[in-house]
Amino acid sequence: MVGVLGFSVLLPAPFLPLKYLSSGRVINVGVPHSAQQLELVTRLVKGDNGFDKKQFNNKAAIYKTRNETRAYVIQALPGLPLEFIESRLSDIDLGGYDSDWQNDKAKLAKFIEAIKAEHEEKSSTKIILGDFNEVVLTIEDGTLVNLPSKPLLAAF
Repeated sequence: MVGVLGFSVLLPAPFLPLKYLSSGRVINVGVPHSAQQLELVTRLVKGDNGFDKKQFNNKAAIYKTRNETRAYVIQALPGLPLEFIESRLSDIDLGGYDSDWQNDKAKLAKFIEAIKAEHEEKSSTKIILGDFNEVVLTIEDGTLVNLPSKPLLAAF
């Protein structure tokens, strides 16, 4: 179940929502999950190359893992442009983080930090997240700071 601003929606397992709320706007999260569902159902109905219920469930579990991983990475990088993040998620789509998602997520944490560092280098901008009263004490003197007028929103 996903709740956004007091609303909740029941989602069919094993798929995640097509959209999620970020910075006050609804955005598409990666590969349309309806395309994944359509592919699975079509292959099952056609019996495509012996595609049976067991293979259907296995492929659905793989899609679920990758969709959850994509959503996790996007939510871990609030404030970064979605287009910038999306352009770096092909490794997830190819299964590069499937086992990491099931385990300790150490490789995924490095991947997230690499995306963040690349954005900081390219844009000469550092996004600092946290409680304002605590974070403001860590900002060095003489640093130019841009405070957003609205808090960043994310699906929860």
